[in-house]
Amino acid sequence: MADAGSKPATSTTRRNNLDRSRPSQASSYAACGKSLTTPQLAHNGLHRPPVSHTCVTNTSPVERLKSYGTHQCDQFRKKIFARHENIEDLLATGYASIARERDYVEANLNLARIDQELLIEDLNLSWSKDRLDVFAEKKAFACLSIANRYQFNQTSFEHCVAAVQQYKLTAPCPKDYQGDIYPCIKRMCDARWWSRKLSQKQKKLLESTARDMGLVCQQKSAYSSTFARSERHLQKQRNTHYLESTFIENDEGQHFSLKELHDRSVSNPKVRRAELMTRIKGFELVAKQLGHIGEFYTITTPSKMHARLKRGRANPKYDGTTPDAAHKYLTTLFERIRAKLNRHFIKRHITNYIFQGLSNLTKESRYYSDIYKVFVTHITSLKYRKFNLKSNKRSKTIFTSRNIEL
Repeated sequence: MADAGSKPATSTTRRNNLDRSRPSQASSYAACGKSLTTPQLAHNGLHRPPVSHTCVTNTSPVERLKSYGTHQCDQFRKKIFARHENIEDLLATGYASIARERDYVEANLNLARIDQELLIEDLNLSWSKDRLDVFAEKKAFACLSIANRYQFNQTSFEHCVAAVQQYKLTAPCPKDYQGDIYPCIKRMCDARWWSRKLSQKQKKLLESTARDMGLVCQQKSAYSSTFARSERHLQKQRNTHYLESTFIENDEGQHFSLKELHDRSVSNPKVRRAELMTRIKGFELVAKQLGHIGEFYTITTPSKMHARLKRGRANPKYDGTTPDAAHKYLTTLFERIRAKLNRHFIKRHITNYIFQGLSNLTKESRYYSDIYKVFVTHITSLKYRKFNLKSNKRSKTIFTSRNIEL
């Protein structure tokens, strides 16, 4: 039998001698009048040297960036990657992208900026979930000690708020609890509250970082970074394991796993999507029966709010708008649409939703996209009119009413 990777023998006759060399074969070298010299195309039997293959080895992010910059740049990158080892692949990919697009100096400055944003006092937002949970328990215990010391009064509330704001987190507001500070203090003393806040801040910051480095664009990853998708995949695995291992019993003695109940309710993304489609179809049927017009509008943010152009290059008009700011802009714009319709006495039934690019994104998927889709059914007067959201004449017409006779 021929050895793997070698040329098949021209004869299948078994040889009794120990010489297992194969008969000489014609080659392209002989056809060209060239002698078969080193490197040989075929070797003799058992004395054949090992075949060399070109293979890709898993090198560290520091090694992959050796070709960028000087020796000092290499040491600089090594220190930062050591502090953020959980996301070093993300940082290395973004660094290489910026270095190729601009230069290694700009990539170094961007890496230093990211390092400063990830480090807040004694908190490192690149930590794994387990380390963040340990940090959350530590801070919750510190707030509980403060609350017990001051007997949950106003002074304890102010100290706990200062501890929360120290890490650029939003503390609970007493206005949300009818002016009572006790629920606010209890939340700041809860490790789960701290863990949720830290996790949300980490996701927002890392996704904004990936977006600014060009890792979230149409050419690479259209809706979210690969890091966010991998983290979401792990989270779904943890949730599935919990649902499958938890059972409940009703009054009739029937046992169900939470996974079975999850799959039958709107918690299932497939069921939730089907309900959304059903709701839109219902709007369409009602609109046809009443003689209204059903229309879809896709409203996007201005060019200055997009970090990348359509072909993946950096947008020179980008003003550093965060996904949160873009979401707020779209919400305000949609409020103006409703107000404009009300001023012109246009009856409408509107359903709006944030576009979720991937079905496996979390509730924070609004941070990964800046697109609103709006379904509108409305009835107008007998005269054709156009409406602008802004009062100036140069504003772009994005909403048009149509003439309907009832």
